Amino acid sequence: PLRRQRQMCIRDSIIGNSRNRIDLNAGYSKGHEARGQESGGTQSNQANPLEYNLATVEGIYTYGGRNAKGRIELQANYSDKDYTNFASVTDIKDYSQAGAGATFYYRMTGKTSALVEVNQNSIDYDTSNKDSKTTKALVGVTWDATAKTTGKIKVGWADKDFDDASLTDTDGVTWDGVVTWNPKSYSTFTFNFGQDYAESTSSDSYIDTDS
Repeated sequence: PLRRQRQMCIRDSIIGNSRNRIDLNAGYSKGHEARGQESGGTQSNQANPLEYNLATVEGIYTYGGRNAKGRIELQANYSDKDYTNFASVTDIKDYSQAGAGATFYYRMTGKTSALVEVNQNSIDYDTSNKDSKTTKALVGVTWDATAKTTGKIKVGWADKDFDDASLTDTDGVTWDGVVTWNPKSYSTFTFNFGQDYAESTSSDSYIDTDS
């Protein structure tokens, strides 16, 4: 049977003055993972999709005006994902995740800025032993409406450490990018690419992803 994703999002902005801004985002969704497309690198072989509830909250504090030479963003987020069917398969997939980070932007031209970012994300599973912390340090560039494109590209170093000593920690070069191209007023193309250490529900400690 056809299953629909249900989502609810709340966004708010608190602007103290031209140099101070707080953005708040919260969301709740009831979704599913289609058979053969389950997260974590394993397939459940269940006749019906795995269903889950996902709650998210995020806060971003920005110091510095839009046209300032320098700007700082402080970000914090939390999410909780609970699967609601096939408990014998999905119990090990339930988790909560908390993260925080800081980004400094330096405006090089009117619409192009260099950036330096540091962030850390912690994931805690309800029953799995794969609790971990991932720390990243990145540099990059962001631009807006330059030659009909908008984008952000970052490259740096990532370090993933597991609480359980029997699992394999890892570190290495990481990158992340999104570029939006508008060749015509009615045409938009978005390109996403990156490398990350994704969560695994198989015997592997993690999944090394490239896209």
